[in-house]
Amino acid sequence: MTSREELKSAIDLQLRVVLEKYNCIRGSIRFQAPALLSMNGIRTDGKPVLIWPTDKKLDSLVSRYVFQEPELGGLIVQADLAMNQFVYKQVSKGRLQQEAQQVQKKRGQEVRKQQENWRRLLESKTELYGLPLAEQVANRLQTRSFGFGHRDYCGMGLEYRNGAYYYGGLWDGMMDDKVRLFLSREEFVGWLANQSDASLSRLDEMDAFYWGNQTVTRQRLLEFISE
Repeated sequence: MTSREELKSAIDLQLRVVLEKYNCIRGSIRFQAPALLSMNGIRTDGKPVLIWPTDKKLDSLVSRYVFQEPELGGLIVQADLAMNQFVYKQVSKGRLQQEAQQVQKKRGQEVRKQQENWRRLLESKTELYGLPLAEQVANRLQTRSFGFGHRDYCGMGLEYRNGAYYYGGLWDGMMDDKVRLFLSREEFVGWLANQSDASLSRLDEMDAFYWGNQTVTRQRLLEFISE
């Protein structure tokens, strides 16, 4: 079995070979099991360079170095060829897990912030559609349905069939979710006239996926009646 010092010497040598290949006088690698994540260098003119793809031989040597220590999950090596210095910074599995948790937490916070901003925007669109637009939509629905038709969830749609109007969720282009029935034109027009982008944005759903996702909007209705 190759000793830790023998592996270190082999890593130093191979790292020097790769950096010199790219005319770099300094550089660093970051390894996180099971493979090298990144390799960067600084050229003789001071310009930084990203070395990609990373060197397979160097990757193999570093992985062997790391896997010899059960609690070691990563390694950072910084090289200064002019000074012939190679500084090793070991990263434990525990630290990597903490970093992953911190990244996940930050992403979660960002997602929640985006959702809050999106919700406030949807809530602000309270202008009612009004009778003229509702009447035109009711007329257009007698010859064509309103809604998207693609795979999976297609948002909310409007339909007229067998003398009644329907509002509901569309899946694979078919209405089969949360359907609301209006038995008369008057009932449907009265309901739609008193709706807005905000009221139809599905903000009552617990899952933010549905908020404003292909919902009925004034802009879409205007496009629908003009088609």
